[in-house]
Amino acid sequence: MAHLSTDVRAALRLFAFYLGNGTLDVEPLEGIDYRTHLLESGSDLEMVFAVFANVLQVDDSCRTTNDSDAQYRAAQWIRRSCAPSYTVDPPFEAWETELHGPLSDAARSTKGGWLWTTRLRRRGTRARPPI
Repeated sequence: MAHLSTDVRAALRLFAFYLGNGTLDVEPLEGIDYRTHLLESGSDLEMVFAVFANVLQVDDSCRTTNDSDAQYRAAQWIRRSCAPSYTVDPPFEAWETELHGPLSDAARSTKGGWLWTTRLRRRGTRARPPI
């Protein structure tokens, strides 16, 4: 089974670190303490990661090519969530805010996820499988 590249894992880890630490250093968030707001609803935090992951691009070598763009678009989503009067420019396109669900059991078994899901079920864990 393939894993995410080191570059993608690093981009996700650093984004999560900066987000959780309150130091996501992009212009739309200056002066806003967004952490409390994001923790009030799991769906807000879910959408922040969806926007980041949807915008993040990789090259043929699986190296990220636009970490800062992905962080900026996620920050714009956070800002609009905290301050509905904020105008996102350019407006979000549908693909940027699309939520991707878990794979079906059939698709999961062909992608190597079936074993992962089976192990979790045996342990009684209800976590979502990796996508």
